[in-house]
Amino acid sequence: MSLFSPDRAYLTEVFSSVQGEGLLVGERQLFVRFFGCHLNCSFCDTPETVLARHPKGYLPEKFSVERRPGSGIVESYANPIDVNALLLLCREMDQPRGLHRHIALTGGEPLLHGRFLEQFAPAAVSDGFYLYLETAGDLSKALEPLLPYWSVIAMDVKLVSATKDRDLWTQHDRFLQTAANFDGLVFIKAVVTSETTEDEVVQAARLAEKHGRPLILQPVTPNEQAPTPERMLQIQAVAAGEGSDVRVIPQTHKMMAQR
Repeated sequence: MSLFSPDRAYLTEVFSSVQGEGLLVGERQLFVRFFGCHLNCSFCDTPETVLARHPKGYLPEKFSVERRPGSGIVESYANPIDVNALLLLCREMDQPRGLHRHIALTGGEPLLHGRFLEQFAPAAVSDGFYLYLETAGDLSKALEPLLPYWSVIAMDVKLVSATKDRDLWTQHDRFLQTAANFDGLVFIKAVVTSETTEDEVVQAARLAEKHGRPLILQPVTPNEQAPTPERMLQIQAVAAGEGSDVRVIPQTHKMMAQR
């Protein structure tokens, strides 16, 4: 079966936790992690989702579900999962109903599963859920038909110093242009390492300012690759000279040993 089917999706895990990144840090969310990412960032904290790190054609047979939040006890479910089964699972895990402000669709890269999401997203919204998209911010064509269903778009800007991958500035700009009329929350996140240059941060801040979106500078985890506190504040000061809303927010969920 194809990885990117309109009817079924391959996941790696579903769990309840607090959002540890970006502007909604601390909010309780239900995380649905999709398998498959077309990038191969050096700092990736979910390498099991990266296509380049598996043999060609690999598809995970199972995904894990943690029904007791924070327990580390998981059950295995068969891949792929269809729209109705995933929606039912989300309902079962959202107890008491309304505990989770958002379903966080993460990965991997959720927009690789765009055709599946074109069915799941309207069904989830109709069922009363709000949807939070975590994305690499380079698949604008997949984003466009899904814009009516998101409440939040958390978009990465991939700095070459951190990813050790290719330059995506053109794709990021196009993605933000696609979301120009989106009336929900959009913010941009850039992972910063000890090798991040001021030129990169300036470019990220100018991009954020051009599109009127906040920029979050996130020190990389693990900490040994992160800039020093002094350097992090220097980088923020440089970025703030180009953009009106530049913040430093580390991965807070790591502080309580959460995924």
